[in-house]
Amino acid sequence: MEHEKSLVQYENYYNHERFPTDLLGYTPMEVLNGEIPNKDRFKEQIAAAKKERIKINQNFNDCNIEK
Repeated sequence: MEHEKSLVQYENYYNHERFPTDLLGYTPMEVLNGEIPNKDRFKEQIAAAKKERIKINQNFNDCNIEK
């Protein structure tokens, strides 16, 4: 009985919660429901995070590199 409960929990995780890299940020159920994986989906967020990380690192290290 406990094993069946664990399998149901894993099946839910596998289909609804995990984000495999092959699906580019979508869950398997999202793809089955019609979402189309797009490699550029997070392009803007990644670029913004990269710029913000540079600012955070400069402030942390107390350095001022002009570019």
